[in-house]
Amino acid sequence: MKKKGLTILFIFSLLLAVGCGKVALPLPETAGEDLAVPAEQLPEILAPAVPGRDPFSVAAPDIRQKKSASVDRTGRDPFLPAPKQPEPVKPEPPIVPAPVVPSPVPPGSAEEDRLPEGLLVVLETTDRCWLDVFVDGRRVLRSNVADGQTLRFEAEREIVLRQVGRGHTVRLTVNGRDFGLLSQFVQRLAAGEELGRQAGVQISLERRYSGGVLVGLRFLAELP
Repeated sequence: MKKKGLTILFIFSLLLAVGCGKVALPLPETAGEDLAVPAEQLPEILAPAVPGRDPFSVAAPDIRQKKSASVDRTGRDPFLPAPKQPEPVKPEPPIVPAPVVPSPVPPGSAEEDRLPEGLLVVLETTDRCWLDVFVDGRRVLRSNVADGQTLRFEAEREIVLRQVGRGHTVRLTVNGRDFGLLSQFVQRLAAGEELGRQAGVQISLERRYSGGVLVGLRFLAELP
């Protein structure tokens, strides 16, 4: 009997405890502090930047688009063909006067064309050359002659080129007959050509050296 009463008392205590609700257990004092999050560590929520443009308004023109063509405001009918541009005027070529050709001079009218009764030798230098010249036994020239010079020697009987330094720089003319360069003239003379008879004179040469040096080139007005 006693055991049965203890059982009923235990069940009654249990029902009493359930009916009164759960008993809240005290929390430690530091529990709230540990769970708090510092304000500076909270993530910052940024609002999206939305432009204030009206979505129903016309979009702004693209600056990359090409400029529209200019409007013709001249009042011309656009359906008429465009007028032709005038062709550029070509300048007329300058008038060049015709060169004046001198009239031919009859032979014997100029002093240079006159042939002496005895002998005439003309030397033309194409480059600097040493010359030693005798006319009728008298020395008339002994000098280093520059290029582009024309030397005229007249004699009654004899002209001697005592020395010529560079025969390939001197052109020779005897009694109006052009024999070309003096060095070539001497080569033809040494080959046996009768060049003296062609000019109506007697021609002889003492010596010829290398480099165009000539010694004793003699012109006589009398043929043998």
